[in-house]
Amino acid sequence: SGNTLSLTGDGTTVDLSAYLDNTDAQDISLSGTNLSIDNGSTLDLVAFMDNTDDQDLTAATLTGTTLEIEIEGGAAVSVDLSPILSDVEAQIADHEARIAELEACACGGMLKVEEHDEVKAILYQNIPNPFNNTSMIKYYIPEGVNSANLVISSSMGQIISNINIVNSGYGQEHVNAEGLAPGTYYYSLYINEVLFDSKAMIVQ
Repeated sequence: SGNTLSLTGDGTTVDLSAYLDNTDAQDISLSGTNLSIDNGSTLDLVAFMDNTDDQDLTAATLTGTTLEIEIEGGAAVSVDLSPILSDVEAQIADHEARIAELEACACGGMLKVEEHDEVKAILYQNIPNPFNNTSMIKYYIPEGVNSANLVISSSMGQIISNINIVNSGYGQEHVNAEGLAPGTYYYSLYINEVLFDSKAMIVQ
C-alpha cells in the first residue's frame, strides 16, 4: 500500500521508500570517443570506430550517359552523367561556332585576321559540378599576358586559393573538396590583375 509492504496474518510492515528512490534519470554524454552515463561507467568507442573504408574499385562501365561503378564489398552505384555531358556539349558547340567564324574569315587559303581582333582568355565551367571529391577547371591564357591568376573563394568572399598561372595557352587546375564544407564556391580568372570572368561551383 503506497510504499508500505505488509505480510498478511503477521502484521509486520516494511517501508520501501528508501529502496524506491531510483528514478534512473541519468544523462548520456559523448566526449571524443568516450561514451559516459551519469554516476556510471565510461565506454571507449575506438574499437567500434575502426572503419577506414579502405576499399578498391572493382568495375566501372559506361552505357550511354550512365556510369555504373562497383566497389569492393559494396553495392553497385549508377551515376547519370547527363548534366556533365550537356555542359561539355555546350562547350563543343561554342568551339564549333568559333571554328566556323574563323573558317568564314579564310580567303584564298590564307586566314585573314584583322589587326584589332584579339583572342581573349577563356574560363570554362569546372567538371564535374557539383562534386564531392575532385573537379577540374580548364582555362585558356592568350600570348602577351603579363600576369594571370586563378582565385578560388567562398560565398562569403574568403580566398581559399590563389593560383599563379605561368604559361600561356590551354591549361587546367584540379580542386580537391577535402577540407571544404558543402556549399557554393566561386573561381575567378584575373588577367593582368583585372577580373576577367567568374563562375560558381558546388561542393556536395
